[in-house]
Amino acid sequence: MSDLISPWPEKDFLILIWATYKLGRSPNAVSARAIQPPRDLRRANSFLELGVFPWELETLLNEYFVSARVEEPKRRLGSPDENWNQIALMLSKLRHLENSEFLYFGRSQSIWAEMRRIPHRQFFWQQDITNKLYLFRAAYLFGKEFDEIYYADYGSCFEKVFKTGFAYFAHFMSQPIAKDFVDLRELGIDEETNRAVLERLCLSIDAAKVEDERPKYTGYRSSLLRPNPIIRTDDGSLFCPLVELLFERITLGLYYDLVKAGPEVMKAVSKNFENYVTLIFSEISGLDSVETEFVYKTGKEKILSPDVLGIRDGSLDMIVECKLKRMPVSMKFGDADLSGRIVDDLAKAIVQIWKFHDDVCLGRVGLGYSSETEPLGLVVTLDDWFTLNSAFVDYLLDKAREIAAEKIHDFREEKEIPVAFMSIGDLEEIAGRASYDDLRRFVLLSTDTDLAGWNKAGLFKDKISKNPRVAFKFLDDLDKVLPGWGQWADGDAAG
Repeated sequence: MSDLISPWPEKDFLILIWATYKLGRSPNAVSARAIQPPRDLRRANSFLELGVFPWELETLLNEYFVSARVEEPKRRLGSPDENWNQIALMLSKLRHLENSEFLYFGRSQSIWAEMRRIPHRQFFWQQDITNKLYLFRAAYLFGKEFDEIYYADYGSCFEKVFKTGFAYFAHFMSQPIAKDFVDLRELGIDEETNRAVLERLCLSIDAAKVEDERPKYTGYRSSLLRPNPIIRTDDGSLFCPLVELLFERITLGLYYDLVKAGPEVMKAVSKNFENYVTLIFSEISGLDSVETEFVYKTGKEKILSPDVLGIRDGSLDMIVECKLKRMPVSMKFGDADLSGRIVDDLAKAIVQIWKFHDDVCLGRVGLGYSSETEPLGLVVTLDDWFTLNSAFVDYLLDKAREIAAEKIHDFREEKEIPVAFMSIGDLEEIAGRASYDDLRRFVLLSTDTDLAGWNKAGLFKDKISKNPRVAFKFLDDLDKVLPGWGQWADGDAAG
């Protein structure tokens, strides 16, 4: 692999990856000047039709950065046809390498261990993140209320941090390179702010050229571009070969800036997440009301209720716990270690649902309860922990039973209510298509452990409803969570 990529000079290689990425995302765009597939592929309209996949391009970039570069590069960008041949050769070699690694390292593993890793590598690239809903979610969770932290880290407020990043995203959508920096004064971004934000988003080519400990699998190496999606070469030129990583960094990637600020900040972010899930439930037709967490007493003990409660026909009908923690890379791609505080927190969310249901049944809470319709539990996470990972769901339920046996008086399995698991992305996709009856049927369906690892949005469309998705009304308030959005950005630019 190294023999193919190390002879390339930095700028040529970064442009080659950018042009290939653009070819898959926007056929017949400006990338055609740099790369041209064979005649039988020139009508291709997607990565799939081209046989080129963005997660493989990310892996090629990682391999390039950790490979020793030759002093006198022997490769250069050639004709569009020649450039296609070069990228096709690299991808063929990469696939051969990955197959060989799996044959060598994977012999002692179940195929399901590999299946668990695949969605974390691929699914990010298979969804559309450049839309208003993604923007709203990020601004709602990580936005202007944390300006003090953004000033400390970036030297500016959330609005200008995002605006600067979005302007570079727009630039790199059509251009592979920027000289030094892009003048953003027309957007109200002075040069000092521009450079300060850019510094946080950039990775110098020298910093990228580091040998790291090689994992078992080349495709599962930690990405150098996720925290710093813009590459700065020695002469100050800027490249962003995979532009969607920049959009991700200035939206949900802001989580990693805030998590460093400490537990009090993350407590506030977690509350925002709970409120965001409440917003979604509030737009689903068929509920009497949606309640947020509150304190209730059992004897002398004060207990915090679960995060979101769905009330229908005067009775508790759905109990929702929200978990903000993002999935560690070691769990996405390493040999699954199911011990640790993050996993225990997910199990405790199940226990809290069971405990609250038990207290409601015993009349300790003051909420209506119908014995004819058993409430359902739902754990909503920021990341997708569960797709193709049904064994993890089984583990969580077993762990929850262990904890419940210690924490809940007279706990028995018949006291359990069904609990399903869903990422916020899946909840958004499903809630935009569903009535509450549809959602309830789907949550109950999802508690079947045989279906626990299925892609939730796809399963909903297959089993429940193929209704078209309807935009949430709260998107009309995007300007409130992202100040100035309507003044400086065309709505169509963000989907």
